[in-house]
Amino acid sequence: MDFANSCLTGLLFMGCSMYFTDVYAAGTGTALDPFQLYVKQGYEAVLQCSFESARLIWSKYMIGEWSIIANQDVTINDTKYKTSINPNTGLYYKLHVLNTQSADEGIYRCRGGITDEYFLQLTFYGKKMHGTCHSGICGENKLVPEELSSLTIQNDSTDNRLIGTEGRDLLIECEAVGGNPAPSVSLVVLGTKVQTSVKKVQYFVQSIPRIYDQTNISCEANSDALDTPMTTTTIIYLNLMPLVSILNASFVNTLEMVPFSLSFVSTGSCPTATLWWTVGQTDATFEASSQEKRDSDESYTVTSTLTYVVDRKYNLQPITCKANNTVGGFSNKISLFVRFAPDVSVSNVTYEMKDSTRTIYCTADGYPDTYTFYKWQHKSVHGRFIRELDGENILTLPVVPTKIRYQDNGEYVCTVSNGIQGKDRAEKRKGAARIIAYAQPVITFDNEERRIQYGEIGKSVEIVVHVYSVPKYYYHTWFNNGKQIQLSTNFFVSESSGEVEDVFHGMAVKVNGYVLKLTINDAINEDSSNSTLILGNGVGQLVKHTVLLKLSTPQTSETLSSGVIIGAVTGSLISLLIILDLSFVIVKKRRNGDRAEDIQPYQFEPELSEGSSEDDEDLTQNGDVDMEPRLGNTNWCDCGHCESMPTANECICCQELNRMTDKMEELPSPTQCITEHPGFEPVCLNQYVLETAYYQYRQQYGEIQVTTEERNRYTAYRQLARWGWGYLGKSVRVRLPACATIAIRNKFQSNQYKGFEEA
Repeated sequence: MDFANSCLTGLLFMGCSMYFTDVYAAGTGTALDPFQLYVKQGYEAVLQCSFESARLIWSKYMIGEWSIIANQDVTINDTKYKTSINPNTGLYYKLHVLNTQSADEGIYRCRGGITDEYFLQLTFYGKKMHGTCHSGICGENKLVPEELSSLTIQNDSTDNRLIGTEGRDLLIECEAVGGNPAPSVSLVVLGTKVQTSVKKVQYFVQSIPRIYDQTNISCEANSDALDTPMTTTTIIYLNLMPLVSILNASFVNTLEMVPFSLSFVSTGSCPTATLWWTVGQTDATFEASSQEKRDSDESYTVTSTLTYVVDRKYNLQPITCKANNTVGGFSNKISLFVRFAPDVSVSNVTYEMKDSTRTIYCTADGYPDTYTFYKWQHKSVHGRFIRELDGENILTLPVVPTKIRYQDNGEYVCTVSNGIQGKDRAEKRKGAARIIAYAQPVITFDNEERRIQYGEIGKSVEIVVHVYSVPKYYYHTWFNNGKQIQLSTNFFVSESSGEVEDVFHGMAVKVNGYVLKLTINDAINEDSSNSTLILGNGVGQLVKHTVLLKLSTPQTSETLSSGVIIGAVTGSLISLLIILDLSFVIVKKRRNGDRAEDIQPYQFEPELSEGSSEDDEDLTQNGDVDMEPRLGNTNWCDCGHCESMPTANECICCQELNRMTDKMEELPSPTQCITEHPGFEPVCLNQYVLETAYYQYRQQYGEIQVTTEERNRYTAYRQLARWGWGYLGKSVRVRLPACATIAIRNKFQSNQYKGFEEA
């Protein structure tokens, strides 16, 4: 059988589908639409039939007719053609055209029987293919594949940069121009192939982060028409917002009105960032200085330093620094602590006479708010110190008897420190307020020296009384010998405001009070009597005060002449008596060994007013008691503080004296001994109070020539008697309790003491 017949015979038998190994172009495999196969010239072309057959015949259309080139495994030229079988079936289905040349281009046909045929067209790249013609029928002209002309990344700048903005969307697009068949285009970002498509690829990065800045993008195109893939690259450059700002401190702790400095560094911005400062709600940007530097990665570092002065209103406020550019920005915030000395405020408060509990509050406003409270100071309205009191921010005054609660009046100073100096460089800060303590009117201490006032008959006489009254008295009237004085030309009443002196909690102070005067014109002998002032202010009870007016007859010239003569005689007699008295004293001194200047402790007690039943009771108590058994023991002591005394009359306890027990029972919690009474120390043992009391005595009785200790001791006896019994009558003496006498002697010691002697 010849070659042609064998081919035809083989086509009558079985056939099967065959495929090309590299098929990119279109084509249905018919005579009018052959399957397109492309190859580079000089390379091997493999034509795959659409079916398999044991007697497969390959033909090529040449010079207007079909020429058989292979029948099964027999070819017309083994150096040019060869066939291959499917190893799984053993049937033929491929034709290999070796070392393709221009003569190898054209239409090929494979047949496996009379009707089974399949057409393929082999074309070199870069050629234009005309319509297929055979048996008088031609298809349409077609473009054959061409090589890739270019590969570009869209929006790439001339300096090979793709510009984006941090935080915004970025489209990366790569496109191949030319090339047939269309090349496969792949995009590589951050070293990873992120997208592959035909001819054109797009990759969308949402809200692109700064890690993409200055990274390479690679685009690669590949096809059978290319010996090697075509690539192009570009670099992403992002406009960057500043990184989170860095402050050189986590907080600022500064003194009020002392400058502080704070630095703020912004990095990683492109374009350059602008820095803004805010302290509290105040823009402080213009108080700062800034420097910028371009870094190796083409971003910018900006350093800003703020030097600022703040006062206390900025304490606990934030300091904010913002870094912004056209892209965006960040801010950083820290706390500001301003240290300042406290402002101290104390609120004024008013109390009624019946209010036993009295409290005053001190408020400190400083930073740090940990405070040291010092002792409170009670002062008069004129700034005279009265006492110190323990208390923190709340001061509760000691409870005192109702009658002396008026002494709580005055200024109370609260002293506080938090360790910070004020503008005056002092750490201890003070605030003060007044306590107004309403009480019934008080006849002040300085009236004691005016209980007896003097004048002359026929002249004008003024009776003066000093009063302390909060609130001011609204009622006052004068009486003479129990009869209310009617105002007339002979009697005139006046009042004025002025400083008066009293004892507040054991301290002599000047206070704002009132001076009331009763003026008697053309005084007559009947006016020489007791004048009583009664006044009230709506608080407590009415208060009365009695002054004894002593009037004398003015001396005439005749009387004076006679008086000179009488005075001379009288003076001689008195001189003689004095000499005799001194001789008696000297003899007595030598006999008894006593000091002539020793003064009895009872000599300086105030005189007890006559007609007082309570006084009589004190004076007569123990009158029927035999005092002698008391010597050498203390069985008679009920207070626990008495000692055995030198004489029997001195062996008496404070619990036996009604005036002393009355004093102790005035207290909310009565004491057992008069020496434990809170008033005993300031009245009888405070040297400044005793000094003041002695000045009054000296004014009335004259100087006594004794030591300071003796003077204080004698004045203390007088104070105790006045405190307990009030004003004593002439030549009246009272027994002082042994416990108090011992306390006074221990405080103001001397070598010798005299006991009680009857007046």
